[in-house]
Amino acid sequence: MTDTWGANSGLDAYPAAVEALDVRKSYGSGVAETVAVAGITARFEKGRFTAIVGPSGSGKTTLLHLLAGLDTPTSGRVIIDGVDISTLSDDALSDLRRDRIGFIFQDFNLLPYLTAEQNIALPFTLRGRQPDRQAIRGIARELGIENRLDHKPQEMSGGQRQRVAVARALAGNPAVVFADEPTGALDVKSSRQLLAILRDMASRRGQTIVMVTHDPNAAAYADRALVVRDGLIAVDVAHPVAVDVVRVLEQSAEPANAEAGAR
Repeated sequence: MTDTWGANSGLDAYPAAVEALDVRKSYGSGVAETVAVAGITARFEKGRFTAIVGPSGSGKTTLLHLLAGLDTPTSGRVIIDGVDISTLSDDALSDLRRDRIGFIFQDFNLLPYLTAEQNIALPFTLRGRQPDRQAIRGIARELGIENRLDHKPQEMSGGQRQRVAVARALAGNPAVVFADEPTGALDVKSSRQLLAILRDMASRRGQTIVMVTHDPNAAAYADRALVVRDGLIAVDVAHPVAVDVVRVLEQSAEPANAEAGAR
């Protein structure tokens, strides 16, 4: 059963960008079975910034990959922007990921031989469309990297590279942006700046963002935090506070009746 702390009222008033319906992911079978996600049902509202937080081995990264269509659940369903992705062919799923999903990686995943502007333009290129330079420059201006568009990744700081990655994720106007430990390679100042940007993208632009993090301070920037423990959602809270997330994570580290080592 999912516990809550704080006020979670009002979130269900938002339409869902992504839904997980009794999603389970396991590896192996019989006595060798390892359960990574143990049957999660959750909805991620449009225009909201949701953090999925948990310690290493809790299943949070596996859950993110399932939600983003990067991995296939053992059972259950994932619905993205109204589409049940379990019904899609591999080609159709690839098209959906390309057209409706943005992804921000911990290690940026920028192409080193392209300029910042060319990296940001990749969503247009992959769709066979002419890049919208005005839109790209507008996003770059919002993120404070307009004067770095002609630079290649190795000519930029870590914080600037991650802002390019954020701009690339947003450039195609996706239904949802998934972020996998986006502050993991950044210093404290750059991390705070990036998290403030993500929060602003949700509140001002209405962008849906789902972020995985192990950092309670990062989770506190979100509108909502889901604390994952043993492959299940242990706590669901609106307007998370870092100290409360720390408390729950400490409880998560205590011996529990885990089914198996979730990854």
